[in-house]
Amino acid sequence: MGKNRAGIFDMTSGLKGRNRLLFILAIAMGCVVAALFSIYFVNRITSKEPVAKNITIDSKTLVALGAMRQTSTRNGIKEWTLDAESARILKEKNLAVLEDVSVFFFLTNGEKIHLTSRSGTIDTKQHDISLSDTVVVRHLDQILETDRLQYEKKRHIIYSITPVTITTPRAKLTADRLTMDLNENVVQLKGNFEGFF
Repeated sequence: MGKNRAGIFDMTSGLKGRNRLLFILAIAMGCVVAALFSIYFVNRITSKEPVAKNITIDSKTLVALGAMRQTSTRNGIKEWTLDAESARILKEKNLAVLEDVSVFFFLTNGEKIHLTSRSGTIDTKQHDISLSDTVVVRHLDQILETDRLQYEKKRHIIYSITPVTITTPRAKLTADRLTMDLNENVVQLKGNFEGFF
């Protein structure tokens, strides 16, 4: 009889030990899950996601975007890449109205021309671009500034019908108009121009 009682006692103490171990493991798993949730929650609160600013939607707007990127190619060769901080695509016109615009034109000799402006538009069918409000063009050590600049995709030219100023380390020129042929890498100044070398 004593042996049987001892055996029952041993089984009971074994069950208690196993229950205690399972209880400790359950607490540990709960702590791990709580820690992971806390890390996720804190990370979610403190992370800063990009916020679209100054986007106005009206009855003429089809889509408003917080940011826009477009790349144009011809015969498999990249011609230009356009980035804008915000864009509104208009309903009744094939036009996107852009803010804080940056365009890189890729020349056939491997060089790049960088255009920036505060605002602009792009024809969503023809891919012609119009830039305005503090237009700056940078190519190597040359800087061009003007109020307005146009890009015509079909002829792959940049032109301005408003006065332009070109500054290099050794010269400064102003002209009434400018045309830049991106296929030939040729710039033509037109109208009255003046400057120093």
